Amino acid sequence: MMNTLHRRLYSTQKNLPVWSAAATATGRADIHRLLGEGVWQLASGGNAITREYHFKGFGAAMKFWAAVAAECKTAKHHPEWANVYNKVVVRWTTHNPPGLSDKDACMAAVCDQLAAQAGEKLAPALKDPESTEGEGIRSLIGQAAQGCKPCGK
Repeated sequence: MMNTLHRRLYSTQKNLPVWSAAATATGRADIHRLLGEGVWQLASGGNAITREYHFKGFGAAMKFWAAVAAECKTAKHHPEWANVYNKVVVRWTTHNPPGLSDKDACMAAVCDQLAAQAGEKLAPALKDPESTEGEGIRSLIGQAAQGCKPCGK
């Protein structure tokens, strides 16, 4: 059954998940479910999941950011993320032991709940969250650096 699930979920993906030694069967199933929903994407290399959130404005994006940060402190697990105005890109991976773990699945679900509470507007799924083109983390950081101008104060 898992091989059928793998083919269905990842037939268009370039890679498969890389699991942390700490990942359990439940955590793996949760990651598969998140990827199957189509809004979380498997990052290049398979060791992370990524999602882009869109909000009405900067304030809502920062409300989401602060809520996630508070949960991260409690969970002792932190994302790689970027923000440009109303967009927040979140990337979950486990560094020790490396790969995807139960914590990544749990925190991705927490992000989805907090985004809904902060007024998320549904964003299109990322095609390649690692690319320098499109809306990946590197692209968002680059856009922010190019668009940054002194405020004149």
